[in-house]
Parts: sequence; structure tokens; C-alpha cells
Amino acid sequence: MPLNDPTTYGSGEPYMSADYIAQAKGNFEPQRSNNGMIIIDDMPGAEGAQEVFALAVDTFPLPKQQNGVIEVDYLNEKRKVAGKATVDAMDIVLKDFIDKSTAMVLWAWRCQVYNPWTGQVGLAHHYKKTATSYLFGPEGSYVRSWKVYGLWPSNMDPGEIDMAGEDVLKITLSCECDKVILQPDVQVQQALDIMTNGGKMNVSAVQNFIKGLGGTQTLFG
Repeated sequence: MPLNDPTTYGSGEPYMSADYIAQAKGNFEPQRSNNGMIIIDDMPGAEGAQEVFALAVDTFPLPKQQNGVIEVDYLNEKRKVAGKATVDAMDIVLKDFIDKSTAMVLWAWRCQVYNPWTGQVGLAHHYKKTATSYLFGPEGSYVRSWKVYGLWPSNMDPGEIDMAGEDVLKITLSCECDKVILQPDVQVQQALDIMTNGGKMNVSAVQNFIKGLGGTQTLFG
């Protein structure tokens, strides 16, 4: 595809132009890094614990997954194939509140993993949770979400007191998770439906669909 192909983004606009970014007609609106939240199902503790957690969140990473690499040796060369899939740990940072104690909400969850009074380690089905990381537009429209399965806190760092500080006390919860799935938005879901129609990949149909959205064919071809 030539860089100056005037048909790529329509209206005779050159490919190197930024005119297609954040257009008045609504194309290529950037996703803001501050427009997101994470909700955890079945939070233990006092009533309203789920809401306290959601409102206390300061920063959290979007889920990251990868496969290990298996190397197959043969004569003078190697070939690489996919190994086991893993999901990175997630460090969720939360603001501590006095009247709505973030620390106690997180401590109740940690105690499902390990009870310091009895020395017992809990059963997985007691402490593993399902979470959803939501991304949305600046005016609140839904964009997409990540479903996180088997989330549980392996470490709780309650923060640090600094006599010279003027910051909000923050708590870091290090969480392990088993599996993540990106929940597509409506447009992407339509493209996926086209791709898997009858169990066959239809690249041409997907390319035409994306061109209709004002996007680029390079996403799928």
C-alpha cells in the first residue's frame, strides 16, 4: 500500500496527514488512559466493599498474557513453537480512605487467602474472584472490557508513612490471575462474526467491513 494512497482514509486525504485523527465525523477518537475502572465480583468484608474498592482504585494495569516458547533443535537450526500460556501478575494501587477503610476491605480479602490467627490457607474457590476492567470514552460511552478470571491477592503493601509528605496514603495489592479475555466492542464483534462465519476465515469480507468503518486493511491483512 503506497504511503500516499489517497483512498486509504477517504476524501482524497494523503496517508501521512493527521486529518483522520479525532475527526468531527467521529473517527479515530483516542482512548484515554484515565477512562477506565476495575470491578471485582463478590468482594468480602462489610456491605459496600465492592463500591469502596472501585472508588479507591488509583492505578491498575490492563491484563497482559503471553506464551512460553518451546525450541525444537534440528541439525543446524531451531524452530520455535508456542508453549504454555501465562498471565502476568497485576499490581492494583488504591487510595486509602478513613471513613470508608480501603485497608480493611483489602485485608478481608487477604484473610481469605491466609488467616494469620489460625495459620490456615484458604481454599481457592473462597479467595479467587472474577474481575472486569472497563474502558470507556470521555463522555462515558462503553468501549470494551477485559474479563479477568481467578484473581487473588498474593501480597498487600499498606503503604508508607512520611512525616514530611503531603500525599494520600496508597495501598498496593499484588494479584495473580489465571486467564484473561478481551470482551470486544460491537464493531469488533461484528468483524469476528464475519471472520468465523461457518468456521472459515473470510479475510476479504473483514477487510471490506473495516474499510466501511473508515479503518485500515492492515489490521487483518
